[in-house]
Amino acid sequence: MTTRSRYTTAAAVGGLYTALVIGLVGAESRSYRERLRHDRERLANVPPQLPLASLPLSSPSQSQSQSDLPHNVPPDDEVPLRAPQNLPEPNSPPEPEPEPEPAPASALRNSMPPAENGEPDPSSSAPTRTAPDHPRPAPTPGAIWADSLDLGRLTPAEEARLGAELHGLVLASNPVDPDGDIQRLKRVSGPLIANVARKEVEYKFTVLDSDEVNAFSLPGGYIYVARGLFQLVGEAVEPEQDYALQFALGHEIAHVDLKHALNLVAAGQAAGKAQGVDTLNQLLVPIGLGYPDAQEFAADTWSYQRMTTQLNQTRREALMFLIKLQGFSERNGFRNGRVVPDLKSGLTLVENHYRAHPAAWDRLDRLKARGVRPAAGESPPR
Repeated sequence: MTTRSRYTTAAAVGGLYTALVIGLVGAESRSYRERLRHDRERLANVPPQLPLASLPLSSPSQSQSQSDLPHNVPPDDEVPLRAPQNLPEPNSPPEPEPEPEPAPASALRNSMPPAENGEPDPSSSAPTRTAPDHPRPAPTPGAIWADSLDLGRLTPAEEARLGAELHGLVLASNPVDPDGDIQRLKRVSGPLIANVARKEVEYKFTVLDSDEVNAFSLPGGYIYVARGLFQLVGEAVEPEQDYALQFALGHEIAHVDLKHALNLVAAGQAAGKAQGVDTLNQLLVPIGLGYPDAQEFAADTWSYQRMTTQLNQTRREALMFLIKLQGFSERNGFRNGRVVPDLKSGLTLVENHYRAHPAAWDRLDRLKARGVRPAAGESPPR
């Protein structure tokens, strides 16, 4: 299959994929509005002397709006290639808001309704009495700007700003691990980044404070690794034994280098916006639901080929991460992958990312069956 036909197929799949998830994101937004209404009614009966901050709300509110986020901001704990300025404060307490409304970051909240019909969960909805619905909140400047973009023709500066907008949304609801080993991530990923096609992208790393085995990426070179991933690949290993971590990072770098999120959303961007799902939210959907099979397998192949033909890793070393992930998935109830986010699981949509992938055994079998020829002048993989 030619490169052109592969991307044509990916675009068609992307349109269908985005259409399917619009209902999922829309249902979450409706459920979130209903819970906020219920909270306001409940708080109206609280004695004045009781501080509102002490009451546990049934749904979290966003700690930082898009309009408050600076553009082109790297994570707090990374060491980028260029010096950062105006770093965000991901762990700062949220500002009080008199009338909280659903924001684009709700696509990353752990408030997804489990009902299969797309309606909000009755157990978390508002009382049955009729109340006027609240108008849709005005879009933030960042969301308006993102909606104006042609994702198929972004300039490097536009992609960098888009990534910074998305990065702010991720940090608003996912705390950073202050002790995350960013230097290890940079060291392991360095040889892979040296072999990317799009040299204009600056890669930035963030370690999230989560014990879930997980990693994901966003346009603009933002790579996220959960603390739990280090537990799977080994907390402290010799540099020459970091091949399992290298494959996982290569997979995420590939999503950026191949523009998977941008190509996926571009195919259904207009349809999504017509349904009230802004561009930023559409770009966050693959984090919770995973990419289509073709893109996930392409990211695996990208990482595997570079490790075996350019970094002189053996085939077994290049496959080791998926071998470990297969065992982990079998022990933790997602052997066949493609797990749909479930409110009752206790996982956020971000933490569901690896579970939403195709089955690890399927990914492993496909790479085992793939013949990889060494690059010119290099020894064949062992």
